[in-house]
Amino acid sequence: MNTDLIHYFISCVVKESSALAEFITAQSDMRTAIFDRDWLLLQEAYEKATRSAETVNMCEKNRCQAWEKLCNAFGLPGTATRQELLACIPEPYNSMIRDAVLNIKVMATRAKIENDALRAFAQSSSESIGAIMQELFPEQKGKLYGRKGTLRHAESMPIVIDTSL
Repeated sequence: MNTDLIHYFISCVVKESSALAEFITAQSDMRTAIFDRDWLLLQEAYEKATRSAETVNMCEKNRCQAWEKLCNAFGLPGTATRQELLACIPEPYNSMIRDAVLNIKVMATRAKIENDALRAFAQSSSESIGAIMQELFPEQKGKLYGRKGTLRHAESMPIVIDTSL
């Protein structure tokens, strides 16, 4: 039994868990910035989340490679299930792998929940702004106006809505 390979796999899982924790923190910072309407903080949090997501992606690739090596070391295919591999590993290492994998599942679930919360807030804000605009200006639905109130045709440039809305 190659204990170095088991420890390497566990270290890959731990690194991915810490990268996910950093990503969750960045998502939380983004949510706070959006709620506080601090656009500079939002930009910083977005850049941090992007870097964290890249780190998570790299850690996941390393973990998948370590998983395949670990499975192959025990004579299993790289696509073996966790239960198949754990059946081949003695108990002290078995529980270490089980705990590490459980931790990464919890972190991934937390990241998904945070991401869903951000998506729900953005969607509700978008719907609220649309409802306000429709209520205030029902006859202007689908029309764009410039700064001086003249009708503008839709172009492929972004539209910024005044923060007072």
